[in-house]
Amino acid sequence: PVVGVGLLYHQGYVHQLIDENGWQQDLYEPISGEELPAEPVLAADGQPVRFSVELPGRDVFLKIWRVRVGRSDLLLLDARDDANSPDDQALTARLYGGDQETRIQQEILLGVGGHRALGVVGVKPAVLHLNEGNSAFALLERGRELVELQGLEPAEALREVAAMSCFTTHTPVEAGHDRFRADLASSHLEALARGLKMPIDEVMALGSEHPGDPNAPFCPTVLALKLTRRANGVSALHGRVSRKMWQGLYPGKSEEEVPIGHITNGIHVRTWMSADMYSLLLQHLGPRWLDRISHADLWTRIDKARDAELWEVHQVLKARLFAFARRRLADRRERLGLARPEREPLEPEALTLGFARRFATYKRADLLFQDLDRLDRLVNHPERPVQIVYAGKA
Repeated sequence: PVVGVGLLYHQGYVHQLIDENGWQQDLYEPISGEELPAEPVLAADGQPVRFSVELPGRDVFLKIWRVRVGRSDLLLLDARDDANSPDDQALTARLYGGDQETRIQQEILLGVGGHRALGVVGVKPAVLHLNEGNSAFALLERGRELVELQGLEPAEALREVAAMSCFTTHTPVEAGHDRFRADLASSHLEALARGLKMPIDEVMALGSEHPGDPNAPFCPTVLALKLTRRANGVSALHGRVSRKMWQGLYPGKSEEEVPIGHITNGIHVRTWMSADMYSLLLQHLGPRWLDRISHADLWTRIDKARDAELWEVHQVLKARLFAFARRRLADRRERLGLARPEREPLEPEALTLGFARRFATYKRADLLFQDLDRLDRLVNHPERPVQIVYAGKA
């Protein structure tokens, strides 16, 4: 049984418009609860349940929405409460964006508020799984609960927290991990420190790569690594990169001994595979092939498929992608009053690379442009030209 916890971003992720100079223009549109496959969690009196989370100088009130995903529940926290200031209501407005103060407050609502939300709906988790460092403050909230409600000593409570918690890190570059200024983090963690009956400097040390330095930044990823019993990257290579990145947290251990493993990212195949390719595999692998997808012997059957069959499906999907991209480009030209190009973009016979990512700097979308001579040879090869479709939001 799994229960997911997140924030209800009531303006979602940015709607993107590209202007005549190629710049992204951001549009944010409010989303009402009635537009979503979500239901408010109600109290016994039929009113939406609400609870509060401490932020510096005030409490922020949260409501809970429930999304039923198959046999699992997803709980989403919403700060649109009349008791909150407009600025606090906006804390659950948007995914990404905002300054460091906004970011740490969102992460406290997610971690502390998320753990409290589980209690509000009557869920007692056996395991806390943290997906990236953004939710790491849930560990401190769990510790506070053990100290205040069960009377555990702080050190004992944190050992108990680590025993029931595991952590997945996703980001293999330094820039993808939050680091909050020491003064900003300490002012936001005071309430948790009081609840844990720990001095604030000891709580700060839990998230520091340099615990002896009072001015060192606070990193939620470090907090998660220190207060969980198991950590993993999301591929074998990422596991190796993570062990190298965080080796300094484990003095005396070699890089190979750093206790960060890996579990390779996967997808829900039926959702992400095109109907055309699914039908082809169904024909050659049998009606229950999805149940045996990790069995190596299953994939020997694909040899029965003719190369021409696979190539035909590939070409159909490629043509569909080109039609979609050309239609989007034509809509943009019409919106901006631009002239039609002399020839349609995208050459059907060229090798086509797709780059579909969020355009955060650390994802390195510009890597191919570091060596322009090499790029020139690739895209303008007289016999084997390459073309690239970039898609994403900045």
